[in-house]
Amino acid sequence: QLAGLDWEVELHPMSVQLPGGITVPTDDKGVVRRDLAPAKESFLGRVGTGFRPLQNHEIFAPLDAATADGKLLYHTAGCINGGKIVWALTEIPGHLTIGKDDEVRRFLLAAQGHDSGMSYHIGFTPVRVVCENTLRMAIEGLSSVREAEKLLGRIRHSRTAKDKVDGLSEALSAAARVYDEVQEMGRRLAYAE
Repeated sequence: QLAGLDWEVELHPMSVQLPGGITVPTDDKGVVRRDLAPAKESFLGRVGTGFRPLQNHEIFAPLDAATADGKLLYHTAGCINGGKIVWALTEIPGHLTIGKDDEVRRFLLAAQGHDSGMSYHIGFTPVRVVCENTLRMAIEGLSSVREAEKLLGRIRHSRTAKDKVDGLSEALSAAARVYDEVQEMGRRLAYAE
């Protein structure tokens, strides 16, 4: 709520205006913010027939559950391009120490696109997300770290998406263990001959 993300989206039928004033419905749907008056700003994008929207409260639910028991702390959250992309960043208390004094903060990111341009992503990152550029860095990092993808992952906006997101709460309990393994690997590399 503090980040202004307590709004929902809905799908609306789309049509094409042909020459001569004929309107033809299409199979595509328009994703529209429900909290804004009908206007250009409320339209987030065009999606296909298989797209199922995930509401902001649904994608952040696994993070809410983990912050409620103190495992994570909300750090930052926001939206880009009027809500086409939304994200929340939580921090796992403590940090990694690699070598003698190289400290790395431990974040867990949840992000998704309401415009079909980005799947729902959730995963671990050392990147402190504060803008579109740092969000892209974090997402690219998630995509390149296969082990983190296996643990949490990327979820397409399909009919089973909500069930998959609901199942993520269990995986969050492994967050500290993943970072412990990364710290141990970093320690071995820092002191390797």
